[in-house]
Amino acid sequence: MSSSPSSTEAKQTVLETYNALAPWYLTWITSQSTHPKTDPRTTYTTLLLSSLPTTSPKAPQLPQILDLGSGPGIPTAAHLLRAGAHVLLNDLSPTQLSLAASSLPPHLLANTTFLPGDAAALAVPPNSLSGAVSFFALFHLPRAEQAALLRKVHGWLRPGAVFVFNLGTVEGEEVWGEMMGRGMFWSGWGVEGNRGMVVGAGFEVLREEVLTSEVDEGVKFWWCAARKAVGQGDRKREG
Repeated sequence: MSSSPSSTEAKQTVLETYNALAPWYLTWITSQSTHPKTDPRTTYTTLLLSSLPTTSPKAPQLPQILDLGSGPGIPTAAHLLRAGAHVLLNDLSPTQLSLAASSLPPHLLANTTFLPGDAAALAVPPNSLSGAVSFFALFHLPRAEQAALLRKVHGWLRPGAVFVFNLGTVEGEEVWGEMMGRGMFWSGWGVEGNRGMVVGAGFEVLREEVLTSEVDEGVKFWWCAARKAVGQGDRKREG
């Protein structure tokens, strides 16, 4: 049996592919965003926004929402910004973030913070986020790092805050394949493993479902809304 590739190799593959495909991806995702009511990202982002406490327009601070694997900022970061949030955009690909800076509405850019680099290496103050999202991104991390990142996100969220995201449904420590003719890496725990990972990170599962993505040739994804319970502060889950 061959040895497992390093985390560095997997991430370098994902980085190079998303850098190379960034212009195509922006065009493609913009075309997919013309039907937001049928896009689960819209459904789950709306669910997150509905969970936020009601604030006055004159409130001193906007809700702080982290978008892990934000890509070019469309559709999710744009949705959050239009709803009045301050969005922290993270992506491994600097090219994707550069496109986000140029494609998001200019009057909303003041409410963005760009956090380039590996999501697994992010440092965010504990109990500081009003919410978090991550769509079509977490499964590009090695499996062990998915669990570690969920624990970190739990620590970053304020008590009662919601994290909406999706994961793969296929169990596999490493899945190497192609995306538009370029190399790509995925990994996953399967549906039961996903649920166990989320609960093990300290979250309460509010909603979960398996949905088929027609634009991804019928691939199934596990969608989840999870909440950090009220009364849970920083529980030192960074490890």
